[in-house]
Amino acid sequence: MRKGILIFGIILLILGVLLLGFGGVAYSHYAYNSGQIASGSALNNATNRALVSSQFGDAIGGFIGGVIFFIIGLVLMIIGFKNKK
Repeated sequence: MRKGILIFGIILLILGVLLLGFGGVAYSHYAYNSGQIASGSALNNATNRALVSSQFGDAIGGFIGGVIFFIIGLVLMIIGFKNKK
């Protein structure tokens, strides 16, 4: 049981890091595209605004989900290591 908790914690930790990376990439795209709209290089129409809004949502979701999975995975890893004898 202890080994299972440790492995599950490691999997959640890796998933959290991947989600944080996904959030960072989505935020990078959001910042670039919103800068293009603000400078006038891209059209300020509903399609581009919807794209930017969805990229912002992906970034926030990636950051929040990544932090949650990272913390839960870290706690489970600590529990798995502490109980290992």
